[in-house]
Amino acid sequence: MKKFSLLFLIIIFLFNVVHAQTTLSNRVEFSFKFYPDSKKINFNPNYFLFYSFKEGNVTAYLDLRDTGFRGGYLSISNILGILDFYLAKYYISVEGTKALFDSMLYNRLNLNGIQLTLKKPFRLVLSYIPSLIESDVDFNTGRLIMKLDTQELTSKFLGSNLYALYDFNMQMLVNTFVVGAEFKPTSFVTLFGEYGNNSRQWAIGGSLKPLHNFILTGFYRGDGGYNIEAQITDLIPKLSIYGAYYSAPDSPNYMYIRISLPPFNFGTIDGLYGLYTSIGTKDVWYLRLSSRWGKLSNTLRIYKNWNFGAGWFDTTIPFTVEDIVNVTF
Repeated sequence: MKKFSLLFLIIIFLFNVVHAQTTLSNRVEFSFKFYPDSKKINFNPNYFLFYSFKEGNVTAYLDLRDTGFRGGYLSISNILGILDFYLAKYYISVEGTKALFDSMLYNRLNLNGIQLTLKKPFRLVLSYIPSLIESDVDFNTGRLIMKLDTQELTSKFLGSNLYALYDFNMQMLVNTFVVGAEFKPTSFVTLFGEYGNNSRQWAIGGSLKPLHNFILTGFYRGDGGYNIEAQITDLIPKLSIYGAYYSAPDSPNYMYIRISLPPFNFGTIDGLYGLYTSIGTKDVWYLRLSSRWGKLSNTLRIYKNWNFGAGWFDTTIPFTVEDIVNVTF
């Protein structure tokens, strides 16, 4: 990981020597936490330095903090009109499929890697994730994930998209493929099917959008896993309600509802309540008030078993009352 970080910084530096259009921003954060169950208090000041530049088809970004180098990326787009190049530490995700292969998200897995995207005549994304997670044998020799989709070629036929994904490592301890097809027979119905060689076997699913502000999606898998999601927007202006229910034999199960209220003069309010089942079932919830006045912002949040950094469940997080003040300059 240290070698990858050093290589990344050298490449960013070389591009910066050539390209001088840069932006530098600073942020100071003051976090005050109170844990009602233990009656403990924590105060934590943090400093962030964000550095970016853009020149033509080249963009880059660095995230430096008082704890050290967090990550960044270098992107070169539209090479020869057909190819994108992306090199990243931390800020890289790998797109999965709709049901059989979960996406690998940077804020949950702390990934580094390289992506090459061929855009014509079809879309082919090659993602190489080097050895990063010492506790996970799947990453010991790095992972190469290839995803192909044909939407550019086939979308004129019932809005169809044929796609395939192949995931493997150099020792073939990981060797997974998924093929799928998606069709849109009407403007408000989308259907898909997938088949793969992993334990999830196959899946059928789709989405239904009978109204412009309501969408229902879901799938059922060959291993008995299923997922249902619903979103309603603008019942009243800028009100958003989202709910999800997921059950599967190969991973924790969960259900939750998230509500974002219309903005007020003093800020925005959103909240979530859910149940997360792993070894046992636990309540997960948060309530958040976010306010901004120019370069000063304040976030008051009360939560339990929720990780805001990952945007996901975390049953190790206790009941917490937190106030965060941010100043940018």
